[in-house]
Amino acid sequence: MKLSKRTIPVLIFCIAALSTIILLPSLLNPKSGMQYTIDHAVDYLKNTDEPYALLWCNVMCRRFGITEFSGALERYDQILAQSDDAALLRIFRRIADHNNVLRTEDLEALTTDVDKFVVPALYCDQMELPDNYIEMLENAASLGDYQLTHVLLAWIFIQENGCNARAQSFFA
Repeated sequence: MKLSKRTIPVLIFCIAALSTIILLPSLLNPKSGMQYTIDHAVDYLKNTDEPYALLWCNVMCRRFGITEFSGALERYDQILAQSDDAALLRIFRRIADHNNVLRTEDLEALTTDVDKFVVPALYCDQMELPDNYIEMLENAASLGDYQLTHVLLAWIFIQENGCNARAQSFFA
C-alpha cells in the first residue's frame, strides 16, 4: 500500500487519537494497576455477609491494616448468632480470634475431609492431633489443587499455634 502525502497526516492523527482514547482513562485515574485491583477487591469485600469471607477480612485487617475490614468479626458474630450452622461457624471463628475455645460437641459438624484435617491444626494447642494426622495430610496433598492449599493452611495454623514438633515429620 502506497501512502500519499495527504494520507500520512490523517493516519498520524488517527493513531494519535486512538492512542489518546486508549491511554486517557489510565492517565486520568491515578489508581491503576495493582492498587486499582486492590481497591476494587476491598470495595467488594467490605460489604460482604459471607461468614468465611468475614473471617478473612478480619485477618487482612489485623495483618495488613485494611481498616475497611475493622468490623468484620462483629458482623461475623451477628451472623453466627442467627445461623443454622452455628457449630461450624463457632469452630472457624478461631481464624479471627485466637482465644476462641473449641466446644468438643461442635466437632460433630465437621463433615468434609478438608475440615477434618484443617480444624485439628486450627486447635492443635487445645486438642491432640489425630493419630493418623500425617496420613490425612499426605492423602490430601497428593490430590493437589484445593486439598493442597488447605494442607498449606493447616501448616500455617500449626505454626501459629506452636505445634510444629507434632507435625514436623510431614513438613520436614
